[in-house]
Amino acid sequence: MKRTLIILILSLTSAAYAQNRPMPADEVPVIKRKAPTPDLQNTIINIIERQVNKDSIYATPVNHAYTFSIAIAFDSLSKIANLTFSQNINAHLVAILGPTEQLKARIIQEFNRRNISIDRKYNNKLVIWPILLMHNDDEKILNLWEFIQGYNSMVPVLSTADDSKQKVLLKPFNWILFAAQQ
Repeated sequence: MKRTLIILILSLTSAAYAQNRPMPADEVPVIKRKAPTPDLQNTIINIIERQVNKDSIYATPVNHAYTFSIAIAFDSLSKIANLTFSQNINAHLVAILGPTEQLKARIIQEFNRRNISIDRKYNNKLVIWPILLMHNDDEKILNLWEFIQGYNSMVPVLSTADDSKQKVLLKPFNWILFAAQQ
């Protein structure tokens, strides 16, 4: 019992002394955190949002929703090798996004130029990403026929090289439009 009490007193004294002693600069621990891997969806949406026609966004009627998808083919270095939009994109959607060929070139160029390192799980794969565009206060869909046409043509027409890659379907992205500027 005495031995246990002596050991306890010595360890408490030692711990208290160690906390009061200043630590030399060369012994200060350095904690390095690994930077988070950039999110693919947010990166692509940020590039798209810099090109969108804001006037067309504000002109989008309430209770109108649009769907489209983007197929992104990655090479072995996680660079975008090819990008394809869904076929038959609605005219109002084209007015918002701008010409799809121009947007495609911009996404590929900015993504690859920035040397963004995304998760390696997309290497040599084709990522298909559905996107829904709607207002934040939509309660119903009035343009149901256009919406269904967009839904039916969500799967992009792929080149033979892209079609042979393993496909990854991402969770749909809800691109919410807020009320028009007054």
